[in-house]
Amino acid sequence: MTWYNWLIVIVPFVGVLYMAFHSRKYIRGVPDFLAGGRICGRYLLSVGSMEAGLSVLALASYVEVHYRTGFSTGFWGAVVAPIGLVLSLTGFCTYRLRETKAMSMGQFLEMRYSRSFRLFCAFLRTSVEMMTNIIVPAISARFFIYLLGIPHQIEIFGFKVQTFALVIFVVLSLAVTILLAGGALALLITDTIQGLLTYPIIFVFTMFILMNFSWWDEIVPVMADRVPGESFINPYDIKSLRDFNLFAVFVTTFSSIINRCVWFGGGASSAARTAHEQKMAGILGAWRNGFNPLFYLLLAGMILTVMNHVNYASKARQIRTELCARVADEIIPDRKIKEEVKAKTAAIPEQRHIIGKDKPLSEKANLDTPYMKTA
Repeated sequence: MTWYNWLIVIVPFVGVLYMAFHSRKYIRGVPDFLAGGRICGRYLLSVGSMEAGLSVLALASYVEVHYRTGFSTGFWGAVVAPIGLVLSLTGFCTYRLRETKAMSMGQFLEMRYSRSFRLFCAFLRTSVEMMTNIIVPAISARFFIYLLGIPHQIEIFGFKVQTFALVIFVVLSLAVTILLAGGALALLITDTIQGLLTYPIIFVFTMFILMNFSWWDEIVPVMADRVPGESFINPYDIKSLRDFNLFAVFVTTFSSIINRCVWFGGGASSAARTAHEQKMAGILGAWRNGFNPLFYLLLAGMILTVMNHVNYASKARQIRTELCARVADEIIPDRKIKEEVKAKTAAIPEQRHIIGKDKPLSEKANLDTPYMKTA
């Protein structure tokens, strides 16, 4: 990466970190730290809460879903999308929790039950989330290592240190630093700033994809080149999709209902002036967030096109070879086996899949299959 590439990363990061510490002077009491003083309006909350839902994990997961299913499951996701809007319109959970005047879920449990029950729930939730959510910093670390081309090991004072653990430590330290600097107020300010920057960035990426890849000549033919039962276009022909199918859509929908307001007391969830403002923020956020799935879909479509279309066969081979080499460097300790795997994957010839002439691709037989079998 060149110096101006690093500036694109460093300048916004430093600005957001500065605002997090600058917000400390507005912290005058517990309500300011836990709930942002409860002075926020619907528009601020709609931007801040939208950005809170964007993360490296969300980007990786949504792109993975569309990379494995194309446009097909997105149709069913759009069908059940009004459920979230209805929940926001009715103020489901929002009014009831604001009625208690609790500023956190722990306070709500203590008010309704007892202090001992609050301590038990705090221990249970903390221990469970430490086990389940450890995947979030792990995925973030992998993302930055591969995006920035960071080596898997570095030497510090003569000792070899895994950069994976080092990046996880840095990511968690930054998150804790911002949180402790100004509490919910710092989160609201930084999330809002990032939210204001997000849409122009998404727009630029979207225009780049649409201007550099042909929709009808490249993206759509790649999506249509699938075996029966694994369609990337027809939402009624997905019975053979393995990981992300109708069952996954229904589980996600059910989870969004039963886990409604489970994060109450965190970030923007309890910072509104009134319960009505909180409800309106949820409605505006649902509409404002509608552009993100389109971006994820286009991003996955671009990746599918690069990896499977004949026009990008040489680039796809380069990507697969480099990815295999980097994975081998990380997970294979034996140098001889490592070099053998890298040599065999590098020897795989360029695959030129002609859509309409060659056999349609599937989960079991696709252009990644030779690399998987070789490894």
